[in-house]
Amino acid sequence: MSLKAVGGGGGGGSQPRIAACMPIFNHPTAQTFYATKPLTGVTDFFSIRGLPLDRARNSLTAQALASPATHFLWIDSDMADIPPDAAERLLAHDLDIVGGLYWSRQPPYLPVLLREVDRQVVIEENPPPCGVFPCAGVGAGFLLVRRQVFEAVATRFGFGSWWSFLPDRGDDVSFMLRAARCGFTCHVDADLRLGHVGEVVVTEAVAAALRAT
Repeated sequence: MSLKAVGGGGGGGSQPRIAACMPIFNHPTAQTFYATKPLTGVTDFFSIRGLPLDRARNSLTAQALASPATHFLWIDSDMADIPPDAAERLLAHDLDIVGGLYWSRQPPYLPVLLREVDRQVVIEENPPPCGVFPCAGVGAGFLLVRRQVFEAVATRFGFGSWWSFLPDRGDDVSFMLRAARCGFTCHVDADLRLGHVGEVVVTEAVAAALRAT
């Protein structure tokens, strides 16, 4: 799978250059392959297989930092329903960290979106219906991050620390908490709604619920 030479962008100097980064545990889903193939605005593609997610993301970050990319686009290998211009839509917001909106693969299928309540980070069960909004964190399944964010995190917390787990936190939340301590704000584009490929065990209750929808 390769997105290299797909779409526009590129160039040197201050012109934006997007490197897509995909951690792959086994292989990308067919839905992800076909959704990313027509993706525009991506000039480079990095992937790595078989590593735990935090280690894979740290390794990909180091690879992308060695490239001329100005922005890193994180795409999980189980994403779907990605509009061809999704990367360019995120880039147009001119934000340090901005992601699309999608839902978890397991019941109760909550948004992969966080807000802060009384200094606690909790799931935002009712995401905004549209627009671009600041948030405490958004899933890294489709996430655009400016290069300077990773450079700042490396300076403050050490090279290779970007996605390493903080206590009781996943890799993406750990990254965003570190980025927040460096002064960066995360945003979600609620207009960019994506699919998340999952498996459902169809019991009688599940079948009834799916029929009801």
